Amino acid sequence: MIRRDHEEDSKIERLISRLSSPDIDTRRSAALALDHESDPNAMIHLKRLADDKSSSVRRVALHSISCAACKEEPIPYDVIPVLIKSAESDTSIRVRRVATHLLGNQQTDLRAREVLRKILQTASDEKLLRIAKWSLAQHGEELQTRCDP
Repeated sequence: MIRRDHEEDSKIERLISRLSSPDIDTRRSAALALDHESDPNAMIHLKRLADDKSSSVRRVALHSISCAACKEEPIPYDVIPVLIKSAESDTSIRVRRVATHLLGNQQTDLRAREVLRKILQTASDEKLLRIAKWSLAQHGEELQTRCDP
């Protein structure tokens, strides 16, 4: 049993070291491999990738740090601020869409609701708007259909 724990720790440490690789594919695959881990040290490093120069790395990192369904143990930190930052200001529409969707997968949170409402008021991307509407509904808030005169 101790050996398995040590081997698992070694595996996680190897993956964490790959998160700082200069190679995009290496960073992305390491982030994806850490998706099922709730290791606090791994989470710290994955959160840093939310600001990676590669949008594909950022998308995978956001999923890996925030997808509770992929983990056997609870996520050991508040992921909402990271998701909000990406949903509001990432330069990639695909990253903003993923972050907005992931906000809908979190437990009901007033901060998430506020940002989702803001996205619905300011965004022009139809897919982002559909995702924001779905995410807001996951937080218990149904939108009224607007009738234009």
